[in-house]
Amino acid sequence: MGKRTAKIFGPLARIIPTLCSATSLRRGALAAGSLAAVAAVWYGLACARDYARATLQTDWDRIRLTEQPGWIAVPLKERILARSTLPRRFSVLEPGIAKRLARAFALEPWIKRVVRVRLFRSGEVVVEVEYREPVAVVQQGNKLVPVDAEAVVLPVGEVTAWQVYPRVVVGRSARAPSPGLSWESEAVRAAAALAAFLAPYQHKLQVILIDATRYRGDAPPTGPIVLETRGGSRIVWGRPPGTSYPGELAAEQKLQRLLDYVDQFGSLEAPSGPYEIDVTRWTGMSRRLRSVTPWQPVEP
Repeated sequence: MGKRTAKIFGPLARIIPTLCSATSLRRGALAAGSLAAVAAVWYGLACARDYARATLQTDWDRIRLTEQPGWIAVPLKERILARSTLPRRFSVLEPGIAKRLARAFALEPWIKRVVRVRLFRSGEVVVEVEYREPVAVVQQGNKLVPVDAEAVVLPVGEVTAWQVYPRVVVGRSARAPSPGLSWESEAVRAAAALAAFLAPYQHKLQVILIDATRYRGDAPPTGPIVLETRGGSRIVWGRPPGTSYPGELAAEQKLQRLLDYVDQFGSLEAPSGPYEIDVTRWTGMSRRLRSVTPWQPVEP
């Protein structure tokens, strides 16, 4: 029995080490192959990143920003890019470059939102934005602070033809936030919304002052917003657009009363004004003579 066992298992004993050695070699070869594949992928990604940075280079001069509207008095593109951390030269293939550009332009107070950033292999970059539009200037002591329809503060001194915008008076309690931020004052918000609502009809109405010093929103006691025209008529307007109050007309109805009056007489001062005008009552628009010197704007 011992001789037979030796005869059977003897060759196996000689083969098994060989088999084990071959398996180890195959495993080693597979491991080495995997490491080589990982290294190749890493190297390929590194090369692609370096290629993106080194090729298809462009610079700020190749960036086209949506054309500025006429009410902005300063060039924005160079200022925005100079304030950012973006290098002057970059590749359009650089990962994340579109988002970085969008963030840089979104920080500008004059830009309401970045619509999209388009990158082209030619090196051209197109940044499409929506600009904020001033609707009024808020009086803060001797300073005039421009705001848009949402009461977002715009940079002082960067509005062209600021005289065309009505001046908002809200009292001393409302302090201006930094440019790009919305005013928290209910009075400023209401006045800005009203200025935006009346803006398309400014050539007829000639509103030059919006007095919201008595307006407190829904917090009692609140007073009406009052308008003053270039010719000296004073209009008791009431609450701003988008609000309602029992017994008070909607903003569209108040506006229509004023437009009908101008169509009939030519202005809100005709035929023998200036007048004190009340458009808030359901019973109809009232007026009475007002003996004042027309309000005159002063330089900011």
